Amino acid sequence: MLRSNQFTFAYIDAEGPAVVDANLSLATNSVNLLWGDNGSGKSTLALALAGAIPHLVRGAFSGSVYWNETDLTLNLSRGISCLVFQDPYLYLRGQFVSDELAFIPSLFPPSKSVANLLRGIKIESLLAHLSSGEQQRIALASSILSPSPIVVLDESFEFLDSQSVEAAMAVLREGQERGKTIIVIDQRLPKTGISYDSAHRVQHGRVSIQLPSPAPDLPKIRLLSPGPELLNVRGLSFRYPHSRIDILEEAMLTVCQGESVGLIGPNGSGKTTLCMVVSGLLKQDRGLIELAGQRVGLKDLRRYVKCAFQNPNSQIFADTVEEEIQFGFYYSGLDRIELEKRLEWVYSVLPFNRHQSPHDLSYGQKKLLSLIATLTLRPKLLLLDEPLASLDFKTVQLVHSLLQNYVDGGGSILILSHRIDDLASFCGRMVAMDHGKIVSLGFSNVGKDS
Repeated sequence: MLRSNQFTFAYIDAEGPAVVDANLSLATNSVNLLWGDNGSGKSTLALALAGAIPHLVRGAFSGSVYWNETDLTLNLSRGISCLVFQDPYLYLRGQFVSDELAFIPSLFPPSKSVANLLRGIKIESLLAHLSSGEQQRIALASSILSPSPIVVLDESFEFLDSQSVEAAMAVLREGQERGKTIIVIDQRLPKTGISYDSAHRVQHGRVSIQLPSPAPDLPKIRLLSPGPELLNVRGLSFRYPHSRIDILEEAMLTVCQGESVGLIGPNGSGKTTLCMVVSGLLKQDRGLIELAGQRVGLKDLRRYVKCAFQNPNSQIFADTVEEEIQFGFYYSGLDRIELEKRLEWVYSVLPFNRHQSPHDLSYGQKKLLSLIATLTLRPKLLLLDEPLASLDFKTVQLVHSLLQNYVDGGGSILILSHRIDDLASFCGRMVAMDHGKIVSLGFSNVGKDS
């Protein structure tokens, strides 16, 4: 039994406690949900339940957390818990897939459910070259089959396609049968195929027993009829060093002025690599990229195309939220009056303190900040890689408003996702990708107001 008694915790220099008087009991052999809005305190509570607070995270606490008869707040109990972070790469310890799996002897030979979860992942692959979804699948398998009796999964389904979610749930149930207490942290309605033995909501640091309810649908972003062709990609191919296969293979794509295009595809299909090539962060091996009818190189791509990455930690660098936002504005060429006007508007919609360190924000808040900071650069084409992952519904509504404002100003968007329901309200056209190729096109909401 894992339980907390009146547990309260406040980070150093924080305005108030992140967790307040938390009381909950989680049974052995169970899969449990902790859910709540971005910044609600659910990740902090999970750190306490894993025994990391107060030993590895500094701050003031009261109350206790027990695993059976052991008070986890008094002693650091090594090996009792395993925590997979929102950024799965932080959990992985090896360089190659084979290195990571070698840490878990029970993976050999793998069970049917584990083999299904790891399908399509080459054992000789570099972990750094895998998609976030593939990295999450490896981290999930490794953590569930570790000897630790407590497993905490922080937003560990966000980057998984629907097939991988079903496979991951089978592995979770296998872990439950092994006697584990599994805690899944989320902020939206549980994904298809996931069921829980208990559900606790965390709101402003306080815990209550409550199931999440479905979020209402957002209106579709208003799109005018597409203008002239802005981006034209033809025959694009790319292969990472030390790899024997092309991640992109003769990929073709167009985006018109004022369009919002969704690029849908399963984990490892090449979406993120395409994004990095189109934004000038990687150079293609073969193929042509044109902007507004002109063939362009890396320099022009980096100037006119901007990307908000899937992992915000790879993008945020400033000491304060304010500095992070202002960086883009100061390089946008705006006059002082327009600059101050836009800054005032951004600060008015910002749902967190602009003077705090961005590194102290929750993962979902960092995602929002990286999107806002990218928008301030005023790109001709905005690339968004899984922009809604780890966002609560309020933040999704705000993102919807920000992108509507950008499109109204003539901006063009390419949104990458493995979940078609995330794209329905944001895109006028869908493009499907698999195995590095654009395999099909679909159209909806083009030239319509809603």
